[in-house]
Amino acid sequence: MISLAGRDILHGWAKYVFTGLGLGLLIGVTLSMAGIYRGMVDDAYALLDNSRADLWVVQKDTQGPYAESSSIKDDVVRSVRGMPGVAAAANVSYLT
Repeated sequence: MISLAGRDILHGWAKYVFTGLGLGLLIGVTLSMAGIYRGMVDDAYALLDNSRADLWVVQKDTQGPYAESSSIKDDVVRSVRGMPGVAAAANVSYLT
């Protein structure tokens, strides 16, 4: 069985090499995509942890500050600042 595989490789060595290269590139791209995704998740966690915010107020019908831009008027910030129990409120713009 092994000798048959060896003969097949020797007969079509170019196919064997290109298949190996293709599989190597596929695995490399997959690992790169997983690493990029993990880095984005870690950045999002760091952003949340460093902001020390108890509550985020975002624009209606948006997915929040990570998926798309969210802008609210300054009047909304002032009204949130004036609510009882709110120590501080501020506008924040993250360019990620």
